[in-house]
Amino acid sequence: MAYAKKSIDFLLRVHTLPEDLRLPKHLRPPVDPSLASHDDTSELYQRVIDSRLLWKVWMIDEYGRLWIEVSFENNRGEDEFHTLAIDEGTYRRVESDSYEVLVEVPTA
Repeated sequence: MAYAKKSIDFLLRVHTLPEDLRLPKHLRPPVDPSLASHDDTSELYQRVIDSRLLWKVWMIDEYGRLWIEVSFENNRGEDEFHTLAIDEGTYRRVESDSYEVLVEVPTA
């Protein structure tokens, strides 16, 4: 996968937990452990919602999905670093100054 840069002029205000993450953990579709960077994506997504922060987009993937970086100190005093794809319909765009983001470009 190759990457380019693109300038965008909005931040994200994440406000809703995606439908599939609202299900009890035992009823959720299985997640490939090699792709999961967090034990519980629902918990991370909820942390983003509860923060009420405006998030910069980190990357736009080849399917047009927006990703953010989420970093924090956990309850054990350890630093955690994650990326999180934000589902369509769970955020609103907030106008901002322009900044550059990575854009995933498929290679042939």
